[in-house]
Amino acid sequence: MTSIERTAYPRFTRAPSVKELREIYIPTSTDIAFVATTARGPAQKFGLMILLKVYQRLGYFPKPETIPGAIIGHIRAVMKLPADLVPDIASNHTLYRYYAAIREHLEIQSEAKHIRHVAAQAMHQAAQQGFSQMPKRTHLDCKNPL
Repeated sequence: MTSIERTAYPRFTRAPSVKELREIYIPTSTDIAFVATTARGPAQKFGLMILLKVYQRLGYFPKPETIPGAIIGHIRAVMKLPADLVPDIASNHTLYRYYAAIREHLEIQSEAKHIRHVAAQAMHQAAQQGFSQMPKRTHLDCKNPL
């Protein structure tokens, strides 16, 4: 059976292994430089690094409360931060700024507006073609529905 972690919509493993933590959640020099130039204090840098590494793993931003403590603890240890430091990822305003910064850093463009426009055009075109190609109905068609 396929593991849930390897599906099209990846999720966190229930208990990430030491190997997984080392392979996936160790910040690269590029990650460290990005966080250093984007966030100000230790709590902000910690929060931004967590979100960056999680996004790189999953390909989407999960709710902060769903991030396993093992991942947070591992990133805390790698960054050599105090055990009592809480990552700054609680407010929606902060999350919005961090998400935008991560998307820009990873060169991910949100194409939602363009996708909605293309979909609306396609639906309009299909509706126009559909109405013009519909067979003409007469009163006799009521006895023999399609």
